[in-house]
Amino acid sequence: MRRLTAPRRERNQSFLRGRLPRNKHGDDRHDLSAIDDAGSAWSLSGSHDQDAKILIEPKELAEWLARDKTIRLLDVRSREEYEAVHIEGSVLMSQPTMQEILAEGTNTRPLVIIDHQGGQGLDAAAYFMGHGLSRVRCLRGGIDAWSQEVDSKLPRYRLG
Repeated sequence: MRRLTAPRRERNQSFLRGRLPRNKHGDDRHDLSAIDDAGSAWSLSGSHDQDAKILIEPKELAEWLARDKTIRLLDVRSREEYEAVHIEGSVLMSQPTMQEILAEGTNTRPLVIIDHQGGQGLDAAAYFMGHGLSRVRCLRGGIDAWSQEVDSKLPRYRLG
């Protein structure tokens, strides 16, 4: 397993810090709540059931990608991680990419969030859902699970 050095751990503790646009109050705080089909509010970070609904299994995503070419794959890892290994067709999250997704303002194109091991993707999914996107999923286990279950040619790595 390859080891990548993480650039400044304090900058990586929250992958959203510095990538999200400022809110209307001029700071980095964002409402990461979403509304379910019944219209009730829930907090993604505190709801295991809601998390489970958003997660997509690696093999399920592979089958979905084979059928639907409109799926957008958004990689929320660092540039170093993305350049070392990424799923074909994915794009690295950046400020312009986020603005493009939000400006599209459509729920017709599915969005799948990819992270390293599934720990940070739910935060990004919550952010997009909180901004009105409903067809947002998160790859369960991240690119690490993808390399174990779908594409063994993708090298695995760990941060250190």
